[in-house]
Amino acid sequence: MADAPGEGVKVRVIEYREGPFVDREKEEEFLLDRFKHRPEKLLFIYGPKSSGKTTLMEYLVENVLKKDKSLYVNYVNFRGYAIVNYDSFLDVYFQPIEDENKPFIEKALEYLPISIGRFGGNVSLPIKGIQFGLNIELYDRLVEKKIDPFNLLLEILKKIRKKQMPILILDEVQILEGIYMNGEVKRRHLLTEFFNFLVRLTKETHLAHVVVMTSETLFLEKIYNHSKLAETSDFYLIGHLDFKQVQEWLKYEGIEDKEIVNLIWEYVGGSAHRINDAIRIVKKGDSLEHYLLDEAKIYRGKLSHFIAEMLEELDEKRMFKGILEEMLKQGFVVRDNENNLQRRVMNKAIEHEFLFLNPREERIVFNSRIVRKGAELLIEG
Repeated sequence: MADAPGEGVKVRVIEYREGPFVDREKEEEFLLDRFKHRPEKLLFIYGPKSSGKTTLMEYLVENVLKKDKSLYVNYVNFRGYAIVNYDSFLDVYFQPIEDENKPFIEKALEYLPISIGRFGGNVSLPIKGIQFGLNIELYDRLVEKKIDPFNLLLEILKKIRKKQMPILILDEVQILEGIYMNGEVKRRHLLTEFFNFLVRLTKETHLAHVVVMTSETLFLEKIYNHSKLAETSDFYLIGHLDFKQVQEWLKYEGIEDKEIVNLIWEYVGGSAHRINDAIRIVKKGDSLEHYLLDEAKIYRGKLSHFIAEMLEELDEKRMFKGILEEMLKQGFVVRDNENNLQRRVMNKAIEHEFLFLNPREERIVFNSRIVRKGAELLIEG
């Protein structure tokens, strides 16, 4: 199990999507090196909000992985889909090849003959790297639940593996929680079946690399404490940028005034998204201090709303304020698993992304520096 680079690692700033992109080379090297070896385990990538997990992976997919003809990349960000039931999950990975789009697909893509039990048909590789096209008969069998989607995916990946190494990247997969494959009858939990399939791809058959990304650390904690998944998985933290990295980025943008650099660090730390906003304010010539103070006030309001609306009992409200005070004094708090009140309150704050839980550590910290500044304003009154 390895973590992303810490203090003092140099940052490279490049242009990506018509704007600056902080590409942390150590993370890129870690992932590319992993993809060179035989798949052995699932890889869970996690980190606090706005640490740049998704942007880094999208950059890597678009600019490195898809240019390597020895690799086949299938990248799904589940937040981009309205997945409310099993059928909508199927729509993410499969589409029917109907008469009107068949000629185009035939010209653009090769077909893979697939046989699942007594059912057979043709499958096309995805145009955009996600949905596999199925001939109508095969698609109908899938929708009618006569074919298991994971057996179908397995057969497709076996075909692909003959020419390329498959890499499956799943972003925000926790969206699938609470969905069942067979309604309420047999109670086949979709996410459980999906993870069983992913373990089969990596640990058992070594057929494909699998990267699972999430920002919901309570969900990740369940995975980390799940005996089977913990044994078959690696966990990789992508945290916020450190001070030297932020300093170098700002230097790239022409911002070297120590007072401005320190002010940005004090309020937003290494959050890439918020640093980008601060850079924009500086370049416009607006007051950076006023902007950052307003952002802190917004988080003070969010914390106040959380206390008023999300914490129902008076002891919960008092507990949360006590947690904030402790974190402001020492920078972290240790969750007491035997204190049900504290655990309940902290879990709610983690769910609302005020606090960050690293399942590999006992300490719980603020999700970002701007949350901390909001907490300071709240406690100071």
